[in-house]
Amino acid sequence: MECRELELLDLNFYHEKLDNGLNIFLLPLKGINNYCINYCTCYGSDILQFNNTKLNPGTAHFLEHKVFEQEEGEKVFEFYEKHGSYANAYTNHDSTCYVVEGNNYFKEDLSFLIDYVNKPYFTDENINKEKGIIKEEINSNIDNPFMIMNREITKCIFKNSNRIYDIAGEVSDIEKIDRNTLKEVYDTFYIPNNMFISIVGCFDKDEAINIIKTKKYNENMEFNIIKKEETEEVNKKNKTIYNSNIEIDRLSVALKINLNNYKEDKYIVYKSIEILSDILFGECSILREDINDNNLVNSLGYYEYISDNYLILQIESKTKNIDTILNKIIYTFNNYKNYIDEDSFNRIKKVYKSNIISLSNNCEQISNYIIDTYITYKNVYYNLEELDKIDYKLFKKIINKIDFDNYCYIKMLSNK
Repeated sequence: MECRELELLDLNFYHEKLDNGLNIFLLPLKGINNYCINYCTCYGSDILQFNNTKLNPGTAHFLEHKVFEQEEGEKVFEFYEKHGSYANAYTNHDSTCYVVEGNNYFKEDLSFLIDYVNKPYFTDENINKEKGIIKEEINSNIDNPFMIMNREITKCIFKNSNRIYDIAGEVSDIEKIDRNTLKEVYDTFYIPNNMFISIVGCFDKDEAINIIKTKKYNENMEFNIIKKEETEEVNKKNKTIYNSNIEIDRLSVALKINLNNYKEDKYIVYKSIEILSDILFGECSILREDINDNNLVNSLGYYEYISDNYLILQIESKTKNIDTILNKIIYTFNNYKNYIDEDSFNRIKKVYKSNIISLSNNCEQISNYIIDTYITYKNVYYNLEELDKIDYKLFKKIINKIDFDNYCYIKMLSNK
């Protein structure tokens, strides 16, 4: 087992890869009495074709629901409720994760999690029953302004990416999913060399490893994921939509950055652009000071994500001054060099280091961080050393390669 000493955090981070390919990440924490266990597969909603099989959008999310179904024995949620533990699952574009959080029954909670994920029960009857539940979930979000905005801006950003499809799919997609499809997808992607276990909190690492190693896992198999190549340019520059259900107009702006243009490690590029985002749009930015002083927005937020080897910086706002805010964001893109200086860079980098240190007291946040970094980079960067590799010179080199004209935007107007 590999042990990485996190000296500044006074912690040890453990990694072991079993002979069957299953990756295990263990981070015991001090001074707490709870734990967070995640059992994840690197299969999410964006995989819609593999080998000779084409899938409907929503298949990964549907499968997540059905993995909880057991042929015999105690039901999953009843088992964990009896222990006072919390169980859940979620599907992302690139992964599906099954979560358990608890305090007192670590061995039982871990053991049962692996058992139920490794042995779901598919029948025509329970699948048809689940279709009604998922359809209700989909219909409940049809008129959600946030979901509408996200769907429309994604279609403007991407041309060929499967990211344009909702994670849950549409009602018409759900109708076409059957038992044979779910079984084939499960057998293909819920295999040890495509999965990993992350455990953070109060637990014994040797006990955890012993439990994991004694379990029976599915057989590994070869698969070939098929995706269309995404275009470098945004698919559509802008779009205006109307929604009578909103009180305040909404704006979403997305900058599309091609990671193929960089030789640097993907994590280094991501963190550099994240620092840039904070300098340009963060709480201490010139733009934020301007819009706050003039009461131009009700809210303004931003975030980054990676999809199909493109990094997307997305800025969202609720405002009665939608054209003014849009113009200020575009102006900031075009004049980004005027806002960049070494002091701002160093200040933001110190904040990032502080955030990593502060994570060491929160099981859930650390677990999410481990999962996100492994899924995105196939590595876990839970240390400060990688950040120290980014100096001001490298930072400027990375951001100067960005095409700041490669953006798109969506306006949602209240139509009042």
